[in-house]
Amino acid sequence: YPKFAAFGQHLDTSYDILGFQRVLRFEAGDELKDQRGSFNKWVKKLFTASLKVLEVQAPTSYLESLSAKKRFKWTLSHKKQSKSLNECLSEFHGKVAQDFTLTKRSHLHKEEKEPKTLQVDFSFDNSDVSYDPGDHLSIFPRNETRKVEYLKSRMNNNPPSDKLVTLQVYHDGFWENAEDLPSEVLFDDLLYYFLDINMVPSQEMMDVFANAATDKKDKETLTFLAQDDVSYQEWLEESKCVCETLRDFESISLNSATLVGYLTVIKPRRYSIASSPQGRNLSLVVGMVEYQTKTGLTKKGLATGNLNDMQIRTSLPGFIKYANKVHFRLPEDPSWPIIMIGAGSGIAPFRGFWMRRFEQQQDGYEVGKTILYFGCRKKSMNLFKNETESASKSNQSLSSLRWMMQCSDNKLLDFEREVAFSREPGQPKQYVQNLITKDAAKIYDLWQKKGGYIYICGKIQMAEEVGQAIIETLTHLGNMDKATATATLEDMRKLGRYQEDIFG
Repeated sequence: YPKFAAFGQHLDTSYDILGFQRVLRFEAGDELKDQRGSFNKWVKKLFTASLKVLEVQAPTSYLESLSAKKRFKWTLSHKKQSKSLNECLSEFHGKVAQDFTLTKRSHLHKEEKEPKTLQVDFSFDNSDVSYDPGDHLSIFPRNETRKVEYLKSRMNNNPPSDKLVTLQVYHDGFWENAEDLPSEVLFDDLLYYFLDINMVPSQEMMDVFANAATDKKDKETLTFLAQDDVSYQEWLEESKCVCETLRDFESISLNSATLVGYLTVIKPRRYSIASSPQGRNLSLVVGMVEYQTKTGLTKKGLATGNLNDMQIRTSLPGFIKYANKVHFRLPEDPSWPIIMIGAGSGIAPFRGFWMRRFEQQQDGYEVGKTILYFGCRKKSMNLFKNETESASKSNQSLSSLRWMMQCSDNKLLDFEREVAFSREPGQPKQYVQNLITKDAAKIYDLWQKKGGYIYICGKIQMAEEVGQAIIETLTHLGNMDKATATATLEDMRKLGRYQEDIFG
């Protein structure tokens, strides 16, 4: 991320300038590189360094507790199960979880050597829940059955499957409920929907594994990985999850409560909704996460794996995110021009945008200029090409969108689509930001002179480079210096006329 830990760095520099004494050098934690473990190491160093600076002598028992291993145990409830899985997820995450049922799954291109891009269509029953173009669906992915069963086979003292369980941790002489996990849930629900068993074990967990290993070589290797940062970073590159690590070190024999105590929680996965509301239905456009590690180990994303593998008419839990948000919204007045800029699966929210504006056109509203600048690798990956052509005044052929909207041929959008191909054989590489530079005069006119709105969706690098192209446009066509152009862009952000929905 371009502004990774920027606020912490800013504070550290500011305190230094003001003459404060630095107790310990600034460090940044990376969630992809054992952030929790890095913080725990740092905070222990901070504590001992602070004692020296303040000339304070801490009790020996307290210092010993800093390096003590955490103790965990299960408590069983004899209550009957009264809450559904969705109620448990809702209570724990503070969101209203509901079922979304898969009705259709389509592959949006046929390039076998390129990452898959899926359109997945869902229905939902809750009439109190709706969405607008630009909203997100967050889903709670489910761990793979084979991994859960393997993990259960490797853990000792698993609680009964029909009892509600709560994990407790020993702290200062008392057993307390673990803060980071739900209480009184079924063990299987915990393993399938709450615990991130796909995480790469932290160094702290490797140390726990080392203590639980009975084989001398396993113990030595695990201890070395737990203590040597360089070797651990190299090991991280293999992205081996908890189950794969346990397969590598077969002598590990661990209590289930202890292992669960060191696991993190699965986070909901957020996806831009790729449709405009048509009854209680919605669509997503999802780029499959699939890759191979340096040694050839095949890995795939948990959530995209669920979406690719789940059976039609089966459901997964989720929630509509930010249903009342004001960010990434179409202008209230549809007559304002809009400029949509995206690449790959970043096209998702824009499908909802052009569908909504198409509806408004059918309903007799004056709808302004609608432009899509899209980047993809090849012509065969030009997603929704036929659909956007059918909505445009420049194309009179029938296709799915016009059929779906039941529109007349004389009510078509003033819609333009420009596409950049970065890997098309026989053509020079072109990226979406190159299109922005090429059409700078048109964009400046629609955006700055005619009150238009710019929307950007896609990866951070693309959004940054598009932003630079926009600043250059303001500089050259608006006769501004770079500082003024940058300030103008920020003003547009505040006015909601330059909006981004970006991801890593």
